[in-house]
Amino acid sequence: MINRLVYTLVKGLGWVLCRLPPGVAVWLGGRLGILWYWLTPKRRRVGRLNLRAAFDGHLMPAQVRRIIRESFQHAGAGMLELLRLPVMDQAYITRHVTIEGLSYLEQAVASKRPVIMLTGHVGNWELGPMIVALKGYPISVAAREQTRLSRLYRLLVSYRESKGCKIIHTGGALQQLMTELDNGRLVGIVGDSTDRHGLWIDFFGRPALAATGAFELALRKQAVLVPAFIRRSRGPFHRAVIEPPMEPPQDLENREGVHQGLQRFTATLERIIREEPAQWMWMHKRWKQTPARRVLILSDGTRDHVKQSRAIVEALQQHRTGISSHIVEIRYRHRVARLWCLFWSWWRPLRWGGTACLQSVLPPESARALLSRHADLMISCGSSSVPVNHLWAWENRAKTIVIMNPAPLPEELAQICEAANALLLTGGAAGRPSPFTAEARYPERR
Repeated sequence: MINRLVYTLVKGLGWVLCRLPPGVAVWLGGRLGILWYWLTPKRRRVGRLNLRAAFDGHLMPAQVRRIIRESFQHAGAGMLELLRLPVMDQAYITRHVTIEGLSYLEQAVASKRPVIMLTGHVGNWELGPMIVALKGYPISVAAREQTRLSRLYRLLVSYRESKGCKIIHTGGALQQLMTELDNGRLVGIVGDSTDRHGLWIDFFGRPALAATGAFELALRKQAVLVPAFIRRSRGPFHRAVIEPPMEPPQDLENREGVHQGLQRFTATLERIIREEPAQWMWMHKRWKQTPARRVLILSDGTRDHVKQSRAIVEALQQHRTGISSHIVEIRYRHRVARLWCLFWSWWRPLRWGGTACLQSVLPPESARALLSRHADLMISCGSSSVPVNHLWAWENRAKTIVIMNPAPLPEELAQICEAANALLLTGGAAGRPSPFTAEARYPERR
C-alpha cells in the first residue's frame, strides 16, 4: 500500500515539476532540503561531526552549520531535478551544463580501450551519466538496488535508462560490467563509497576505508580511468569537470598499484570538496571504521596539569596507533563567566546551547581555538576546565576524562590510561554519533 502510494505521489510530483521552469523546480528542491535538514537531527549531527573532523582547526560552529545546511539544500534540489529527467534533452544540457575537459574523454574513447568514469557524491552526481549519454557516449552505471520502495525505484531507473544510461545493480555485477566494457560502452562508478573489505586511504588527513571495485575492474580490463565531477553553479546551471585520465596498474597481482590509484583519485576528490565543501554529501558515515582518534587537552595554564594530561596521551599512543593530540588553553572572560559556564554545564536543558555558552564565557581567542577543533576524547586536569570539557565533549559526541587529583600516583595513572583506552574502543568516531556515556574520572587518593 505504502509502496504504491509513494509511487503515485512522486510520479504526480514529477509531472508537475516537468511543467515548471527549471529554476522554480530547483528552488523548491532547496526548500525541501531545508525541511529535510530540520526533520533529520541525526543526519545533521553526522554531517557536522564529519565536517568538523575534516576541517579540524579551520571552521567555527556557525560556518559548519551553514555548510551542512547548504549541503542539504543541494541534495534536495538534486532530488527534484532527478524527477525532471523526462524533459531533459540535448538542448537542455547545452544550455544548463558547462563541460570542461571533454577532450580528455574524447581521447580516452578514441584510444579504443575500455573506459571507466569515476565520480563522487559531489553536486548532483546523478546527472553526470545522463550528460555523458546525451553527449553521444552510451554508459552503464553500477548502482545498489533499492527494495524498500521498489515501484518508485523502478520508475527512477526508467527515467535514467530513457536517456541512454543503463543501470547495472551491484551484487555479482562485476561480470556484467566487464561485458559492458567489452561491448564498447563506458562504465560509471561512484568512487567515494565505503567498503569494510576495501583498502585504507588518507582522506582529509584521516584513514578511511575505500571500495576497490573500480580499480580492480580497471586492472582486469586494463581500462582507462577518467575522473569526472559535476557541481552546481547556481539554480539549474551546472559545471562538469573531466579530469586527466588515470592509467591502471600493469601487474594483475599488484595490490599496491590499486592502493596508489585509490589514493590519487581520493586526493583529486578532496581537492574538489575543499573548493566547495557544501556540495559534498557529508551526511554519510565516511569515516565509520577509522582507527584515527583525536585527543583534545584542555589546559588551565598550570604546567603540571598539562604534563599529567600529556602522560595519558603518551600512554595511549603506546597501546594503539592513530592517536593525535592538541592542546587548547582555556581562559574565562571573568569570574562570573566561569560561574555561568559551570551552571550551564550542570543544567543544560535538552543538551542545548553549549556552543553559545562557550562563545559567551570565553574570550575570542580562546573560543576560536576551542570551537574550531574536533575531538574523540577530551582530557582536562583541574576544576576550572571541567565545565568546558563537558559542554564541548557533548557537541563532539566525545568521551571525557577529568583528572581531579593534582598529585597522581603511577598506579592511578595506569588506571586512567586503561579507562581512556576502553572509552576510545567504545566509539567516538566522527560520523558515528554515540550517546554521551559520562566520563572516566581520576580516582582521588585517600
